[in-house]
Amino acid sequence: MTSVLYQAKVGDGFTKKGILRKNSLFKTAGEAVSEALALKEVLDKKYKNKIKWDYNGDMSGSLEKVKILQGLLNRENEKIPFFLQIVAVDDQTSKVKPTTPKKPHTISKADKKMASEALSFLK
Repeated sequence: MTSVLYQAKVGDGFTKKGILRKNSLFKTAGEAVSEALALKEVLDKKYKNKIKWDYNGDMSGSLEKVKILQGLLNRENEKIPFFLQIVAVDDQTSKVKPTTPKKPHTISKADKKMASEALSFLK
């Protein structure tokens, strides 16, 4: 029996690497979106809220790998991209235990709207 687990990833364009918690697979897409928002909060704190998130942009990708939010950091005549991504993973062995997501401390109205759009897209 196979089941689908979700993972939240954040792309940090400044350091050019992805950020995710190790062994962080979730049962539902809602838990993965919550984790992505918590990771977004970490990025906002790290870059002192200078990232301009594009809440009006479209979600891109497939159902297996969708970018739910993208942003840019303007720094010294260069634009550095950031993104939040939800990845669907098939759990064919059923040995992976889902974890509980981190919750963001504060959620803006734009974040709530984006989260509900992401959930409707992923269902």
